[in-house]
Amino acid sequence: MLRTIRPRRWHRYSVPAALALAIAVPAIHGSEIRDDEPVVIRGSQVPVPANTGVERVHLFRYDPNTGSFEPMPYQLDQRVAKTFNAGTPIEFVETVYDVLGEDHGLMDDDDELGFRFADGGDPAPAEAPWPDGADGQRYELEIFDPRPSDPAPTRFVYVYLGDDLPHAATSYVTWNPSATGTATTDRLQVRWDGNWLLTELRVLAPCGTGEDLLDRLKGRALTDQGLEEDEEDWDLNSSYLGGVVGPLRSIRYVQGAASAVNTLHHDIVYRSWWERNIALRVHPLAAVRMYLDLLPIAGTRLYAPTLPVEGIAIDGIPDAVPTDPVSWTVFDGPAGGLAIAWDVPPNPRYATRETHYVDDRDHDDRLPVNPGYGDDDDSAYGAHGVRLNDLLDTTVEPIRLRLRARALCSGDGDAGSGAAFRESLDQPLGVFVRPQ
Repeated sequence: MLRTIRPRRWHRYSVPAALALAIAVPAIHGSEIRDDEPVVIRGSQVPVPANTGVERVHLFRYDPNTGSFEPMPYQLDQRVAKTFNAGTPIEFVETVYDVLGEDHGLMDDDDELGFRFADGGDPAPAEAPWPDGADGQRYELEIFDPRPSDPAPTRFVYVYLGDDLPHAATSYVTWNPSATGTATTDRLQVRWDGNWLLTELRVLAPCGTGEDLLDRLKGRALTDQGLEEDEEDWDLNSSYLGGVVGPLRSIRYVQGAASAVNTLHHDIVYRSWWERNIALRVHPLAAVRMYLDLLPIAGTRLYAPTLPVEGIAIDGIPDAVPTDPVSWTVFDGPAGGLAIAWDVPPNPRYATRETHYVDDRDHDDRLPVNPGYGDDDDSAYGAHGVRLNDLLDTTVEPIRLRLRARALCSGDGDAGSGAAFRESLDQPLGVFVRPQ
């Protein structure tokens, strides 16, 4: 039976200066916030000889206990400038990860070499013997934390070239690249039930309980004529392009969203991170929303820069929440949680940006045009995200949105966690590269 759809409750209020001061003190410190951070550098930063095959590039850490170099988990992802809709009025070019296997197998400037910060090691002494079979040129990567307060210790990684060098056995992500299925790590699990249907997110034991936290990642598009569509409409009118998975991360690509045929989005899953990247290419729209709708788990709270430092309960009882844009949110409860960074660069192709928030057990998220909408609970629990208003035509030149989320163990989430996560993204790990 359809329930009455209640209007959203929006309220504005100023943020006390004391609150801003309170959330500036991180709850997660030093290497703890950095250890699971992926370090991703471009091929242009590692000046290997021309025509170097990607299979010849290997990463090692120096182990002072054994006095030798040990292979470490890493991933080298090729990227390619791909032309979409070639020869048509809506042709565009975007550099994408090579999920279609179109690149030539050589390491290029745009390719990405990635590894986990915690897997770096100590600096190697000059007399340390190189791995057997390595070429006579290597690259020392010095990875440092630029944050002035409580920085993580500097770590070192060594890039060697060779044909038969060993590989580490560790792999952080398992996934069978497909439109549907689950990406799993020892910390996080993300499930897709369609091109646009991200339907489950779990923080696994012992960090969380493994209970599903997410009703869905939802989307809405409102036309100037008052017509509205949801992520199920986008799912039916989109194409799964493909995916790649390696020791560090999985990458999954989708093209299209109903009439927005040139919209691209890709998901990346690391050991403790998940991110959604959207290149929104649409005709003129009144509004677009992307938001996380949660499942009702007693004891869950939401934190944001515009909320009281103690956060608010996600309990299905409507709250007064400002619409001011925020750069981070956190939700946390007995099953675990996420620290989320929201990145929407200014763009002349949309007029204003707002925060979307609904916590109302009686709010049914289905649209009248889709009475069979298949979310889990027919409610809105802590549904929060981004709303863009008055979008111009972006069929070729996109509006970009990115959501980056870090898994939090049960009880670790608060305003300090969100501020610390945002700080780590705004002051990313730095890398010095030294040919040797």
